[in-house]
Amino acid sequence: ASAGNSYLDYTVALKVNGESQYQEQKTVELALHWKDSVEEYQLDRYGDEIAPTQLRLQEWRNTYLYNNTYSSVHPLYVTLEKGKNLITLTNMSNDGLVLGTLLAKAPVDTVPSYEEYLAAHPGTIVSESAFLTVNAIDYMEKNSAEIIYESKATPAVYPYDAEYKKLNTIKWNKPGDEISYEFEVQEDGLYQLAFHYMNEKEEFDSFETILIDGQVPFEELKCYPFPYTNGSWANEVLSDAEGNPYYIYLTKGTHTLTLKAELEPVIEAWHVTQFALDVKKIAGQDADKFRTWKMTQYIPEIPAYLDAYKTLIQHIRYLLQDDTKYGINGALLTYLGKAEMFIDDMAEYPDEIALYTSSMTGRDNSVLVAISTFNSSIVKLNFSLDRIYVYGEGELPKAKANLWESIWNGVLTVYYSFTSEKYNTNTEDEEVLTVWVNRALTHVDLLQKQVDTSFTPQTGIQVKISVMPDANKMTLAAAA
Repeated sequence: ASAGNSYLDYTVALKVNGESQYQEQKTVELALHWKDSVEEYQLDRYGDEIAPTQLRLQEWRNTYLYNNTYSSVHPLYVTLEKGKNLITLTNMSNDGLVLGTLLAKAPVDTVPSYEEYLAAHPGTIVSESAFLTVNAIDYMEKNSAEIIYESKATPAVYPYDAEYKKLNTIKWNKPGDEISYEFEVQEDGLYQLAFHYMNEKEEFDSFETILIDGQVPFEELKCYPFPYTNGSWANEVLSDAEGNPYYIYLTKGTHTLTLKAELEPVIEAWHVTQFALDVKKIAGQDADKFRTWKMTQYIPEIPAYLDAYKTLIQHIRYLLQDDTKYGINGALLTYLGKAEMFIDDMAEYPDEIALYTSSMTGRDNSVLVAISTFNSSIVKLNFSLDRIYVYGEGELPKAKANLWESIWNGVLTVYYSFTSEKYNTNTEDEEVLTVWVNRALTHVDLLQKQVDTSFTPQTGIQVKISVMPDANKMTLAAAA
């Protein structure tokens, strides 16, 4: 539990009998959990909805221990000796962390396959009348304040208004981000799950683990891939590789559904940087070009290392090719191809590898840059969610707005851009303080929302943030 005033997640170091058994135990994350402070959204002075203040949940919570990178779908394992063991947890971050009971237990047996799950949960598919829609903005709780509301200007999402901004989607970016929903079904039976979402990760799948009532129903819902949507909205029915939908047995009553962003399918791409660090320890930051190097005398494994890293990169490309529309030629995987070319060049002269440190760790073109670019791109999710469908049979609502809806939406948007008073620079109300800002409209809009939700309620002073149409007027005013 969190008893302090910190708004940052806690990081603790784990030791077993006086030492950390592996690196990931040194940075264990204990995430804070959040929910909205109010259920109804406030409106700003223009009638746009404002994201509510986030309320930190200060309550006792059971959790497994995960490394702060969330590199595995499984929690951290520890090796214990027979008899007494000393477990040490050191708070490495903020004050206010309160610990209750520490429980050590054997790892959970393997989660059943879908075939085993279905055999253990016989039932009938529910009727079309059992169709249920859960809006993404109606979440129960989340484990990161960085899981944020969005206002998408498209009739493909709900709710939507061409004139006023509606909070209509939820977005998250980091591995380990977790958001939970509560829903109620009216009858026992087998249900499908579908998600109306957008994945903006460049030509690559995003991975989410799906939990029902706090448990993964079957193995196939661990690290489930959500395909790249090319900047548009799509419906994803949880299905196998052949497109056969998964059915989940639910009893009548209330249930919870949790989505957790995962990194495990791409974590192997992080292993190539250690070799570059080993070379730098011997050669230094700037290797002497006029020295005769015999690096294999210091690191005799260099040829084997280079071959191993080349094999690793090829393995990663092979492993991930099914998660991108264009296979090994996908945009993100081309960075790995570039890294492989650098390694081929170095493998020709392994004794002189110190002269290739720029190719290994240079700032412009190098193995490290290629891998780092790949890593940063592959880790960031850019995942947005609009609606969740819980149903047995029947057709889903269309994923995208049709041509007529898009055209009409464009017409209305242009119309309201001319008729809206939102950014009108002519203010005659003497009771309102006008502040001119030389920034983009989105920046001004954000400032106005902050003023309307914080400053005005506390002081009673009405403030209007307006875009400065011409910054040169400030210079003329100062000179006058």
